[in-house]
Amino acid sequence: MVQHLENSGMIIVRGDLALATERTLAVVGVPRSGTSMVASALRSLGVYVGDKADDAVIEDVEIAGALERGDITDLDRLIADRNSRFDVWAFKRPAAYQYLSRYERRFRNLQYVVTFRDPLAIAMRNNISMFEDLVPSLTNATVALSDLVRSVAKLNRPALLLSYEKCVADPGALLDKLAEFAGIPLPAETKALAMNQISDNVEKYLQQSRLRYEGRIDQVTPRGVVRGWVRLIGSSRPIEVTLVVNGLPVKTILADQYRPDLERANKNGGRCAFEFESGGSYASASSIRVVTADGRFEIAAGVV
Repeated sequence: MVQHLENSGMIIVRGDLALATERTLAVVGVPRSGTSMVASALRSLGVYVGDKADDAVIEDVEIAGALERGDITDLDRLIADRNSRFDVWAFKRPAAYQYLSRYERRFRNLQYVVTFRDPLAIAMRNNISMFEDLVPSLTNATVALSDLVRSVAKLNRPALLLSYEKCVADPGALLDKLAEFAGIPLPAETKALAMNQISDNVEKYLQQSRLRYEGRIDQVTPRGVVRGWVRLIGSSRPIEVTLVVNGLPVKTILADQYRPDLERANKNGGRCAFEFESGGSYASASSIRVVTADGRFEIAAGVV
């Protein structure tokens, strides 16, 4: 009787629609709500999560790219490839809950794994890792959570709903529930190894999720043109950069120009270049610097 009063924070809804063998799992949720932990747990159970899944965030960049581009041909190709190799496979794309229903029929027996987390915890993580202001971040997290709940309510596929806080408190129960939902066996030795891997990957995620920039000043011409590129690692959002001449800020622009060499180097699809031009007014300046507009990163001279 007491067991019925326990709140595990992990529940399968519409489980009667699940099939016995072949299935595809989509890991979704508000960003920083634990989707990386869940994807890591699935991988530790032997579930395929992508050939090019990043070790820290465990996101299948091929599936994610096809979905974001709306490239049906590429998406169908990727799905067919995975279906031919695996009875059960998964992909993580946190914000995909906003549009994935349009593509449900293209996947084989699609099931959702949905993570939920305390909005304040999300806001504080964004504050620590991304330097976002706490109160606006809390507002954004709360709005996003409400949107997620509305989207989940409209789903007509099986879904495993997970509380991040409960999963962290009882990773063994998380592994049991994921194995049940995926329809895969969970031997004791596999479970023991998986629990160790979850701890390792959570630590790796915390270390690598902090705000990180990369970029270079490629050229400063005699006519006062300054060219280069910069990007925020893990984000496709263009970055504002400021030209500083002799210690004084001169101009701020968006680093969103396209360069084919940057595309070949896998730098935000090539759209992260910038160019300042003055007609020679600072060509002979003693100091020319380019920094991100937030002042957190100075772009050094170099090449791609």
